[in-house]
Amino acid sequence: ILQSLLFFLLNAKKELRAAMAPSSKQAALLLLCAAPVHAALFEKIAGYRPVTDVVMHSRIDLDQEAIEACFSQDNWATCATDMYTNGANSEKSSGPPPVYRTIKGFSTSGSSKFKPLALTSETTSAATSTVVASSRNWTLQMKFHDYFDSWTYGDDIMQDFLVCGAGSTCAGVDTTLSRWAGTSGGAANLVAARKEIVEKASAYINVLHYALYEYYKYGVNEALYSATLDADDLAEGLLHGWEEGWAFFAGSLETGAGTGVLPYVLGEKRASSFGTKDAPNPNGGAARANFKHLAAVQAGRAALNPYDGSVTSAEVVRNAYRCIETQSFVPLVQACLLYTFKAETCDSATADCGAVYGEAYLFCEAMNPLLAAVAPTAATTVSANAALTGATAVASGYTATRNAIYENLNAMGIKCSDVGYCSSCGDDASFQRLAERNGWCNDEAVVDSCGPAFPQSDDVPKKNVKKTGGIWKFLAIMMFCIIGSMCIAFLLSLWWAGEFSCKKEEPEEKPGSPVANELQSPA
Repeated sequence: ILQSLLFFLLNAKKELRAAMAPSSKQAALLLLCAAPVHAALFEKIAGYRPVTDVVMHSRIDLDQEAIEACFSQDNWATCATDMYTNGANSEKSSGPPPVYRTIKGFSTSGSSKFKPLALTSETTSAATSTVVASSRNWTLQMKFHDYFDSWTYGDDIMQDFLVCGAGSTCAGVDTTLSRWAGTSGGAANLVAARKEIVEKASAYINVLHYALYEYYKYGVNEALYSATLDADDLAEGLLHGWEEGWAFFAGSLETGAGTGVLPYVLGEKRASSFGTKDAPNPNGGAARANFKHLAAVQAGRAALNPYDGSVTSAEVVRNAYRCIETQSFVPLVQACLLYTFKAETCDSATADCGAVYGEAYLFCEAMNPLLAAVAPTAATTVSANAALTGATAVASGYTATRNAIYENLNAMGIKCSDVGYCSSCGDDASFQRLAERNGWCNDEAVVDSCGPAFPQSDDVPKKNVKKTGGIWKFLAIMMFCIIGSMCIAFLLSLWWAGEFSCKKEEPEEKPGSPVANELQSPA
């Protein structure tokens, strides 16, 4: 019986392995939907458990939190400028004395870090001795450079609104216009707008773009094109850079449910207004954009831990980056739409609208370079409606901004279904049908780099542990149970047969014997 059972289990194991073996065409898809890679003993960041140490990187959000805390002070601009410029929480490995990375540095390093990756330059691959023209082709940064005509666009915006001259104007804003009056006056409303712009530009331009830089540099550029990767790079270096991207995107304060202050939280905030807050994210969040982003980060980790340089692994990481980049801008598109609507509907005669103006301006500027790259006229419409100058807020109306964006979303590489439709803005099913009827939203034509990816819980804190031998452990336990059961059955059968009875049998007395006669006699 045991021999037959063992043969059956071994044969079943072989058949199961054969059935689960992926073909080469399935490999990338399986990696993209990979189960959590067994990570090291580092605490999870928004549901992602890093394999490398990016704790200090994630603490850049404490600088962002400190900047926002400055807004309650009278000298808020001086306080925010100091934290923005010098930092205090995200310590670099260099030192002592402590050297801190800064949110300002994320942008001012654009010329030395973003520019070389964005400009196409011919480099020769040492492996193949061929010219690789695409090794410097980070198109995202070219779009932002062309729109702002600067590599330090994030810092440029920060300086415009942190430092303002005396008088009624700041960054071209004329607070004597009636739209700025509100109930608190033009000066107070301008301060409210400046605070919103500083807060959002710091997190959603400076930090976001540096996070994307880390993803792109290590996951795409160096992994695919560098001819100088050593054993450490393959084993951990590329992965460390990749994980810095998530650390900067989410931050140490973020649990996954929208508790932080960096780009991750914007997805959780905006999704509810667009019908996209229904994803079963294991980290406690529900925004579809963050759901797909986390899955892509985990897929990239699986391919880079360690990186084998194969075509399959390279394609997985490249697709993971494309997914991350696209999903990172979905909340900004949503925010531009929502706050343009709020700016249009804010009644400056009875309410202070400065804060709403500031948010509409920054959110639209943060996504408009993507629109300008495919539809310059549409981008001009969006920008003009969100502008802080001019006598009337949202002069062309919210619907002009909405139509300009949805008409070109697919060309921007974004699905309409990923953005959703702003129920808070009155965009119901009728507008969705209009967009589809006009051919604006043909999502099937958009290349879906995210695929059917789904994030995992990352609850197993191990590193590079191969789960081999599991079937043999199972077989050993089964054998033990079977043998034990057989022994018990054997003992029970003996007991039943009476071999283990402790009672001594009395001999049967025949009638007429002395003993029988004695028992039968009366007392």
